[in-house]
Amino acid sequence: MAKNLKLDPRQSECYLAEPTGLIRGIRYPQIGKGKQAWGAGVHTDGSLLSIVCQDQVGGLEVYNHNKWLPVKPIPNTFIVNIGDMIKAISNDEYVSVKHRVRVNKQEDRISMNYFVFPDLDCIIQSSK
Repeated sequence: MAKNLKLDPRQSECYLAEPTGLIRGIRYPQIGKGKQAWGAGVHTDGSLLSIVCQDQVGGLEVYNHNKWLPVKPIPNTFIVNIGDMIKAISNDEYVSVKHRVRVNKQEDRISMNYFVFPDLDCIIQSSK
């Protein structure tokens, strides 16, 4: 991405330095038959990237071309979402992923999320 955006090496240094990360495990309890609930409403992630490992229950949905699409769990894979900081750095060339989580009626849903942030002293600015 840095190469595609033609980032000045000095400008991108803090983005590419040892990142500050946050790991978050999330459990979405089942809700029972006949009910519908959202474990997480519509949002984008504020980080550079988010790397998600979800279980086989599913429930993650992404917004694409004016439609909500379920993200089918695939064993031994990660989901990588572009966050708001990449959107800002790329001057909207890369767009944050709108997503939400639907709670399952029969099973709890578990996901592990790693949110990637730049160096703490980094100033986020457009690449243009």
